[in-house]
Amino acid sequence: MQRKQDKIEKILKSAEKLFSANYYHNVSTNHIADLSGIPIGTLYGYFSRKSEIAEEIINSYINQTDQIFLRIKKQRGNSIVDAARGLISESVRQIETSPFVLEVMIMSSMDYYPEELTGPLMLFRKRWQENLCSIQSLSFMSAKATRLAYSYFVSHVCASNQIRFVEAEAVDHLARYFDFLRTNDPAAKLLFAERID
Repeated sequence: MQRKQDKIEKILKSAEKLFSANYYHNVSTNHIADLSGIPIGTLYGYFSRKSEIAEEIINSYINQTDQIFLRIKKQRGNSIVDAARGLISESVRQIETSPFVLEVMIMSSMDYYPEELTGPLMLFRKRWQENLCSIQSLSFMSAKATRLAYSYFVSHVCASNQIRFVEAEAVDHLARYFDFLRTNDPAAKLLFAERID
């Protein structure tokens, strides 16, 4: 039983490494088998499709996200700025250890994803949005507002990760956006985004 679990872990780690380096679309099960050193027939004994491997990885990211929000809620301070600071710093740290999570965030926020990953990606986004509303200073958000906030958050995490701009600037933008959602109609989001970007 332990050998089986070790092989599955090896497959998942190899797939995550390949997805991080080459993007999901450019990786095949043969690539994963080669990197993991597991024969392709054995790999198919555990996972019948590449999407099943990706789904397992995304489920692990959902668990990590739950833990991130627990840490944010335990941190001192309960303002919108504190929430934004926690989200940016924790998410950048998560991406540094698991770069494929950035692709998951982008695909789920833009509704641009392979059809076979619809379920796991929508669950990832839904859990993130539910967790966002569980932060006391952000509990005012409607479902529509959390969807907008998620997309805006992902764009700032991408900027922090890709061009390494000052984290404080990302926190400031996100906090202002959360505050904007609290006091304005979310439909005005694009006008606001143009003003502060």
